[in-house]
Amino acid sequence: MTPCTFETLLADLIDGDLDADGRAALTDLLHRDADARMAYLDLMFTHALVRRELQSRTAQTLVRAAAPTPTLPALSNVEGSRASRPSVWYAAALLLIAATITIVFLLPSTPHPAGPAPNSPVSFAVLTDANSAQWADHALIEPGAALPSGAMRLVSGQAQLLFNSGAVVTLRGPIDLDITGPDRAFVHRGQLVAFAPDRAHGFTIDAPGNVSVTDLGTEFGVSVDALGQVRTHVFTGLVQVAAAGQVYRLAAGQGALASSAGLIARESADRAQFYPGSTIAAVPLGALFDDAPGVALIDALATDKPTTSPRSPALGLWRVQTGQMDQPAPIAPGVVFDFASVGGGELSAGPPANQAARAMNGYAITLPSDAPAVHHAGIGMHANAFISFDLEAIRAAGPVTPTRFAATGGLNMSSTDGSIHLIALVCDARRPIAAYVDGRRAAIEEAGGVWRVTDELPEPLTPAHREAAFDVPLDESAAYLVLACTSNGPINSDHGVFAEARLVVDSNLPSHQESR
Repeated sequence: MTPCTFETLLADLIDGDLDADGRAALTDLLHRDADARMAYLDLMFTHALVRRELQSRTAQTLVRAAAPTPTLPALSNVEGSRASRPSVWYAAALLLIAATITIVFLLPSTPHPAGPAPNSPVSFAVLTDANSAQWADHALIEPGAALPSGAMRLVSGQAQLLFNSGAVVTLRGPIDLDITGPDRAFVHRGQLVAFAPDRAHGFTIDAPGNVSVTDLGTEFGVSVDALGQVRTHVFTGLVQVAAAGQVYRLAAGQGALASSAGLIARESADRAQFYPGSTIAAVPLGALFDDAPGVALIDALATDKPTTSPRSPALGLWRVQTGQMDQPAPIAPGVVFDFASVGGGELSAGPPANQAARAMNGYAITLPSDAPAVHHAGIGMHANAFISFDLEAIRAAGPVTPTRFAATGGLNMSSTDGSIHLIALVCDARRPIAAYVDGRRAAIEEAGGVWRVTDELPEPLTPAHREAAFDVPLDESAAYLVLACTSNGPINSDHGVFAEARLVVDSNLPSHQESR
């Protein structure tokens, strides 16, 4: 797919021209970029209001024929030049705004009664999306419909509501729910996921037994079963659960089961319960540093903490070592490697870091070829250090089946005179099966129970030669992936980075170099 700007993707979405690749790109961007999510919410809210207004005008038929209703990528399942052509709906919105301004400023002012017109209920939300939605009593509720207070019963399918407060709620049928205000709803039975940006702080879901779940800036799921038990799982941020006069706070990765009797049990949040069929296209390896073994992979990726050093133990991490790399070291169970064969030395300068060149200083990961500068996700690793990832543990936490490791390695822009080598090693259950030095495949051999690289080393990565693309195939036999940074001399300013270090599950996912 030709790279598209955010504005182009939104224009195609509104015009109904967004293809599968565009939808995937937009959904990925919305997951990664909070500003993009806010822009998306603003646009969808405006679009829904414009659609509702235009439906009451005589020009409705012409406009609707020119612009079919888009199917929105669900946020909860979830940069560049302007679009090359204006959206029909953007144009309609501008015309409507212009017309409204003209009416307000040019027509004589007449008094209006306070509050809504008779027989015109106050709207608390807008239906922004529906996917195979079947409503009770064969009701026809289309995207763009204003939703006043009252009962809604979704028999099957999914529907997305945008509340006036800014909260986005995805319903999964069957669900019985009452809209009770611009920032509140009551769930009698069924399941939903809510995403509440900062402006929707305090959005509340009420449930049977005087149980309530209040957002404190988060994404969370709520389900109510036939017994009136309320399950809350928090995916990002914080929520407050009130039950039986007690208040409990849940953080990302946490869940609770409550009823009129109070808190029944605490549990781990499980996205799979609220996002059935969700898939993971890539596993950013640095995102695992702050998660304990046993955490579901999708939850680990949703609770990423920048500048974090690997905890011990951590999900998918077998070993982390800093320094003492001038002598053989274990890199996997029963496998010993001689890092001196790739420039390893004794000294070190702190542990690796997620989304930073150094945990100590928090330098952003930036590469010389970025113009303008881009702050990358990835792993920072000051020489001399290595990390060994347990691929079997990562596969089981998904479940996922990675097909390759990809990253762009080099000296970070924070380095002024460093000189390093970056290494990737793949081991099966018994021995190393592949070695890459600065992105190039290298020969290895074993002697006396110790493995080493036997090829002549390439030119080190320096301020003049800083980048190396890693594209490492991973088959079913790959059990451990080792990433290392060694010094080609003194370790001053040896800020090695693996930008966008990830296990690729979808083979079509572009690498950093390919996405330029």
